[in-house]
Amino acid sequence: MFLRSVTILLLIANTLGRDFLRSKNVHCDVWTPIRTSKILPPEEPSEVIVHNSRYNSGYYGGYNSYNQQKKKPEPKVQILTEYYCTVRNYEFAADREYYINDSEDITQLTIEDSSMENLPLKLLAPLVSLKKLTVTNTTLKHVDSIKLRNLTTLDLSANQITSLDEEAFAGCTNLTSINLSSNKIHALNGEPFTNDSEINMMDLSKNNISGISDEVFLNTYITNLNLAYNSFKTLRFDHLANIENCKTMNFSHNKIELFHPAYYKLLSLDLSFNELIDIDFRDMEIEILYINDNKLKSLSIGNDFTKLIAYNNHLEDIFLDTSFNTLEMINLNNNSLGDNLQDICKCTKLEMLFLNSNNITDIGFCFAAMKTLKTLKLARNQISQLNHDSFHMENQIEELDLSHNQLEFIDEYTLSVFQHLEKFLLNGNQLFNFYDNPKYLMPYLNILGLSHNKFKCSKLFLLLKNVENQSLNFPIDDASPVNTTNIQGMACFQNHEGELYKDSADVITQSARFFWQKLGALEATVKNVTKLLEEQKNVTDKLANVMRNHGNSSFSLTDE
Repeated sequence: MFLRSVTILLLIANTLGRDFLRSKNVHCDVWTPIRTSKILPPEEPSEVIVHNSRYNSGYYGGYNSYNQQKKKPEPKVQILTEYYCTVRNYEFAADREYYINDSEDITQLTIEDSSMENLPLKLLAPLVSLKKLTVTNTTLKHVDSIKLRNLTTLDLSANQITSLDEEAFAGCTNLTSINLSSNKIHALNGEPFTNDSEINMMDLSKNNISGISDEVFLNTYITNLNLAYNSFKTLRFDHLANIENCKTMNFSHNKIELFHPAYYKLLSLDLSFNELIDIDFRDMEIEILYINDNKLKSLSIGNDFTKLIAYNNHLEDIFLDTSFNTLEMINLNNNSLGDNLQDICKCTKLEMLFLNSNNITDIGFCFAAMKTLKTLKLARNQISQLNHDSFHMENQIEELDLSHNQLEFIDEYTLSVFQHLEKFLLNGNQLFNFYDNPKYLMPYLNILGLSHNKFKCSKLFLLLKNVENQSLNFPIDDASPVNTTNIQGMACFQNHEGELYKDSADVITQSARFFWQKLGALEATVKNVTKLLEEQKNVTDKLANVMRNHGNSSFSLTDE
């Protein structure tokens, strides 16, 4: 009997030992208690007697009556303690089971710089209060189906993930944010994101995704989708049409060459830094479109666009369709539009317009209908003329950049149209004169760029002297040469054709060149005068001969 009891005890101990070896307690490297308060809903108010009695007289004599009122109870505040646990540098084996003490009180769990191939699901299962799970900088390769109903934020960024379970997040019905960025996911298949929750942010950026199957986003509710820095070459928008109520999509920094649009309404779409050449958005409603840094030659947009960012392309043609009355900002810097600005000129609600470096030579009356325009940038074009009638009489322009163009002169009448102008950049033009009291015509002006023009030194000196007490700043875009005459860093010239006051040798050389130019012009004038005198002499001689031949006849010069 004794031996039998010992045997049973040994078997029990052996079994417990194996269980102990199989199950291991994971210690938190950081264990942070966080105290929060919660206001509890008020209880039903109880009836109390308020002492405001009064005497009533009646047929049966007087009596006292009491008003009964409900007293509002004081709100109760419950103090809650949540725990944040961080596990670092841990090796999770596939054949082991793990647990954490006080699992039911943990609301945030972070596992980082650790080794694992799959998520430790049995460690996660008891975390019934878990709201945020972060697993980052690990060797995690596959995401199994997770069932954590209180989880709202899941961060699985910067791992080695290549695949997802077909229903990876179906059991997380309160998820609002999923971060799978910086992994090695090649394709999206199945329905990993289908659940009942409304996901505010889905971040799949910095993977190797090149395609999306039709069912991936079936019955999903994603507000912001980020698929930037992937390997898409073709983008079919009909594969994204299953996403309910999406507001923003980011496909920047891919290799997209072909874009197949489908009707969709978005707040923002980012297709910047791709390989697109020609694209048509007329079937889509997008408020803000980023399509800069592509290879676009032609662009068409549809209804209700408010912002168009398409700089650093090769655009020659742009069609704005029915967004003339909704566009508020257009950035087309560094394109090839030339004077092909017809559709842009029809945009009457613009507040900001960027057309730097577009080979524009003539702005005509393009901005005459833009009353709300506040920022206009036309730098590095070939504009040689600026007229009063090019702008709306009541324009609101506060910043105007016309630097590095071919302007030689701007008259006072044109300057007077800018009654709200604060910053006026004219650096790098051919200006030889400028109105010497600019704040009289433009009362709010505080920055005026005039460097690298063709000003005569006396004119520039007079201008700067007149405004020295007017709080007007003159920015210098590039430093003038050391040996160049300048006033406050702005180079000036002997005359508006560009002879510089440099060192004495330069002055002599330039003076000699100027002298020979003037001498050549004088010589040409003398030759012309001499020729005219010779012609006059010939005419006089002919008249004298005619008169001699006719003597005292009735012939006269008047008859002739």
